[in-house]
Order: sequence, then C-alpha cells, then structure tokens
Amino acid sequence: MISGAAPYQLRQSGCYEISGLKDDEILEILNSKSPVYHYKNSTIFDPAICQYHGRRNELRAPCVEVCPTVAILKNDEKRELVFSYIDCIGCGACVSVCPSGALKFAKLPQSVFGEIAKLYAGKIPLLIAESEIESAPAVQLPCGVLPFGIFGSKQIDEVNLLSAMQESGSSVIVYGADVGEGTREAAELINGISRAIYGKDAVFLARNLAELQEALKWAQSSQPWAFSLNDQGLSKKEIFSKRVSAMVGDGSFGVVKSGELLKFGKVSINEASCTLCLSCVGACNTGALYADNSDNSIKLNASLCTTCNYCVLSCAEKDTIELQPCGVELESGFFNYKMLAKDELFKCIECGKEFATSKAVMKIAEMMGAHFANEPEKMKTLFCCGDCKAKIMIKKQIEDARKGAM
Repeated sequence: MISGAAPYQLRQSGCYEISGLKDDEILEILNSKSPVYHYKNSTIFDPAICQYHGRRNELRAPCVEVCPTVAILKNDEKRELVFSYIDCIGCGACVSVCPSGALKFAKLPQSVFGEIAKLYAGKIPLLIAESEIESAPAVQLPCGVLPFGIFGSKQIDEVNLLSAMQESGSSVIVYGADVGEGTREAAELINGISRAIYGKDAVFLARNLAELQEALKWAQSSQPWAFSLNDQGLSKKEIFSKRVSAMVGDGSFGVVKSGELLKFGKVSINEASCTLCLSCVGACNTGALYADNSDNSIKLNASLCTTCNYCVLSCAEKDTIELQPCGVELESGFFNYKMLAKDELFKCIECGKEFATSKAVMKIAEMMGAHFANEPEKMKTLFCCGDCKAKIMIKKQIEDARKGAM
C-alpha cells in the first residue's frame, strides 16, 4: 500500500496506489487480499557482491534484462534492485546471467549442485528441469546416461556445466525446449574451451527428440577433463577459474571468445600516475584486483574480472587505469595474479614509521607546496605520520601562544 508510488512499483504484484482513496476503500483492498498469500522464494540475493546494487554509477543489470516477468526491476535513482518474489516464476534465468554470483537459485545453489554432481562419477548427466519432465519424449536412455533433475529451466550457468562435466568425467546433456540465453552462452563458452584443449565438445543442448537422440550418440564418459573440486566457500568466479585452470594445466591453447553475457577483461595501470590509493581494489567485488601488502602492489587475476568497469570509474587519477575486454586465455598466467603497479612505503621523517605510499605523499606535497610555502611546520607535517603530525602542530600552537604572551 503506497501513496505516491513510483511507476516500477505498480508493475509488480501486490503493490497498490492509495493516494486519493478513502479509508473505507483502502480497508476494502486489504480485506480482499487477506489473510495470507503463499508463494515460494526461488532466489537468494547477496547485495555485497552485486555489480549494480548500491553502486555510485549506473552499471548493467543483466538479471533485469532477462527476467521474463517483473520479479526483478531497477531503481536507477537509488541504484537498487527491487524484487517481487510473488511475480517470480522460478525459471532461474537471472541466476544464469549473474556475473558475480550475487543471485543464487534457492532450491539448488551451486554448493548443493556441486555435491550432487559428485554422485554422477562415471555417468553421463542428462540435465532436465522438472517442468520439462512430463512433456519429455519417450526415449530409451543408453546404459550410463543418468537423468539429473533441476528446478529452473534456465538456471544452468557455466559453473554448473563445469561441475557436472568434471565431477562426472563425462559429456553433459542439457535437455529443454526453454533453455535460456545464459545457459546457451555458457555452453558455447565451455565447448569453446573444450574444443581448444581436447578437440571435442563437452556440452550438448537438446531442445527436442531429434536433438536429444543426436546428443546421446555423441556423449561419452571417461573423458580427460575429470576433476574434483571442493567449492565450499568459493565464489562463482573463483570456481570457474579453478576448474578451467585445472583443464589448462601448464599448456597454452589460445584464446576463446566470450559472449555478451559472460565477459572477461584485463586491467592495465599507468604506474607513473598511480598513487596506490586502492580505490580500484575497493571497487572490485569479485577479487579480480587485489592489494598485496607483502610487496605494496596491486595485482590482477583476469579470470575473475567481469568487465563491470567500476574500477575505472572509481579511480581518482586521470588516464591511470584502463579496462580492455578479452576472451578466456587458455594459459596458466590468465588464472594467476599478476602485478600491475607497485610502490615503496614512505617513512615518517620524525619517527621513521611507514604510513603511506611514497607516490601518494609526494603528490600531496606537490599539491600543497604552494599553500604552505611560508609555513615550514605545516610543510613538514606532510611528510609525517598521523601521530607526529599532531605533535608538530600542537608544539607550534604552544610556541605561538608563548610568543603572544610575551
């Protein structure tokens, strides 16, 4: 019940504009909708790693773009995602296209999917949604092909496919007439990687009986990509990185192009102008950019980058950081952290304590030098830690007070 509702709010079920209504009319609406409406919550949302929710800049929200209903909408003024679980049909399309893993499928999150996949070792998983089972064609499954029931017809993403194929050590078949664009793009990416490394497809999408029969002919078990991973506590991007890295090993197999939904990128930093303020690191919520305290550097793991561009938008220095979209580079360095920028820590000229990077201190000193040209004490504080800075200023105030008293 909202007075002065925004247009997007009235598009979602259960929202009513009450401005201009009398009390009796409002009560009538309440009575007609009470006492309780039962519905299922199909998704779990983690705003901390969402690449749209709560950002200062307006970034892309693919979950909103693919949602077939109004279950997820954007509030561009507040930079927030607005959920209407009543309108959700549980298809899982939003989950499959979420770049960071902020959206999870409540009935079958990746942590559960990965454990179930381990039970399919030596078998060929046939992924099929519960909504597709009744309409599925009657077909004799060959020995070794085992159905793998899922809940959302569009929920399967690249991490699900990698988990199923590696834990089973087999090809994976996904059956369904309503496979989402996120699943299709994920299958294309995984097959691109598989063809580059092993010379064969690992995932087969089947929309009808003919395609299913064809997939059953080509699907095989006992494949060289068999690999088991304990992915508990790992993010979506980290699981992808570790699983593909295991396939690549120490080899070099070229570059696989990414699509419109699954993107990867490389960040470059101009060390001459970078002050290591770490704004870019704080902006990155997938862990692609990392501040290494052991050597005072910024490092990048390109396999964790989603090309959201928030690191570039957050940088305070002009022409210092650049993001270049790329595909998946099938060589070990792509999945490891590489140094982008480094600096030495500046030691306080009074006590010798390290308190900031040298570039940051010198930049501030350069900016403030003209203002403090006739105030040597203030100029000195620019090269001091917080404790010594306070001591110098207090000492100066005491000396000024004594001079004034004489």
